[in-house]
Amino acid sequence: MREQPIDFELTRSFRLIVEAENAIPLAQGIHLPRQSTATVSVRILDINESPEFKPNPKTIKLEEGLPVRSLLTTFTAQDPDSFMRQSIRYSKIYDPANWLLIDPVNGTISTIAILDRESPLIKNNLYNVTFMASDNGEICGLSP
Repeated sequence: MREQPIDFELTRSFRLIVEAENAIPLAQGIHLPRQSTATVSVRILDINESPEFKPNPKTIKLEEGLPVRSLLTTFTAQDPDSFMRQSIRYSKIYDPANWLLIDPVNGTISTIAILDRESPLIKNNLYNVTFMASDNGEICGLSP
């Protein structure tokens, strides 16, 4: 059996039944049962969880030489806190050539410079950029 963390969004409470039993029989003449049970009700408290990008990392294929302001894709994070009303904001964490821009409200990614495949920042035909989604200060990183 694999242990899973308790998740408020899946289970808000559960009952735990505890059973205690004597390892050896009771003294002769005592006719009580050898075991006793107690029920414990556990109430789960909700915590703020950070938004998640899926898949993470995400890979997109682009042609070099795209003009500035070209729309590339939209990365949207999902907030596991389905019972909390929170807005997700997006920002860029790492973009060594400063080629891309992410819209802070909707996660749309566009170019702010012309992409150059011959750049020394391209390794194995990949250019790595890291974006972040946050809600109320909680963060989740994404590297496409």
